Amino acid sequence: MAGPLTGLRVLDISRLAPGPFCTMLLADLGADVVKVEEPAQGDYLRTLFPPINEQSPMFIALNRNKRSMVLDFKNPDDLRKFEALAAKSDIIVEGFRPGVADRIGVGYKKMAAINPAIIYCSISGYGQNGPYRDRSCHDLNILALAGLLGLGQPNKQQDLSISAIPMADLVSGMLGALGILAAVHHRTKTGEGQLVDLAMLDSIVALMGLNLSEFSALGRVREEITGGMPRYRAYKTKDERYMVLGSLEEKFWQGFCKAVGRPDLAAETGEAFTDEQLTEELIALFTQKTQAEWVETLRGYDVCCDPVQDLAEVIADPQLKARSMVIHRVHPTEGAIVEAGIPFHFSKTPCALERPSPRKGEHTEEVLAEWLA
Repeated sequence: MAGPLTGLRVLDISRLAPGPFCTMLLADLGADVVKVEEPAQGDYLRTLFPPINEQSPMFIALNRNKRSMVLDFKNPDDLRKFEALAAKSDIIVEGFRPGVADRIGVGYKKMAAINPAIIYCSISGYGQNGPYRDRSCHDLNILALAGLLGLGQPNKQQDLSISAIPMADLVSGMLGALGILAAVHHRTKTGEGQLVDLAMLDSIVALMGLNLSEFSALGRVREEITGGMPRYRAYKTKDERYMVLGSLEEKFWQGFCKAVGRPDLAAETGEAFTDEQLTEELIALFTQKTQAEWVETLRGYDVCCDPVQDLAEVIADPQLKARSMVIHRVHPTEGAIVEAGIPFHFSKTPCALERPSPRKGEHTEEVLAEWLA
């Protein structure tokens, strides 16, 4: 594999989204990631959502650049094979509820006894301690408990807006990868491995430091950051699409008012209008043109006003093409598919998409022969 983590060996015994996203980032960065699946069902994400042939699009999106092997931890011979692989590994990532890995014989204490230098990352809903430790959850539960789900509707009786992105799943995976790399750095200096305990709930709350600090200081959530500020919100266009306006700084606001032919809106730095009046003026303004017409009107102006794109437009976006962030590939079993590219751009150790998501157990014999030679 190409990338700055070339040479690191990772055993991934996680499933669904948080752990697999974590290990995909490591694989994209060049680590040799082996996905270890149980023989019957394997990773639930393969078929949890409608699959294309044998794999769902979500599985494909989270498991590229990895190899897959099948081991049955209930089988003593297979468990011994895993222990032998752990002795040759740098990193293990698991995503069970606390205590499950120990119960099936692959927990941190046992793996650290086999390989004291192992970095063992446990990603769970609530972490390895605390009153919620053993509770079940999915992404939506975490967003609710963390308070993020309700931020956009402070003190209002309206439906909550649920993100199309599994935020808690992916953020915990991302922070898991960051924690692992910090542990790798520590091991480089000391030779010591360690446990990285990463909770989905902790991950989302960590993102909310600004909100928590402001709430503690003001005693409320500022509605300005959730669509209450006229200069920082979405507006519907004539064709029922949206533009977002982010002209917070005065230079952007003055430029926007000039670009749309409404210098009166910027009179006295906008203080001639109350926020409610200015919002109504902007609502009326944006409904005068279609989204495409607004894009053309604002072309060439540096005013932080952009269209809300659909996914077809994202796939065709020239900026994303220039950065290789939208990849068209033909998957060996699933056919043509679009994948997000690798967001890391290194001048010395470039990353590459080298392997499609693996079929279950596709590389079992290959990995055993290679790692245990």
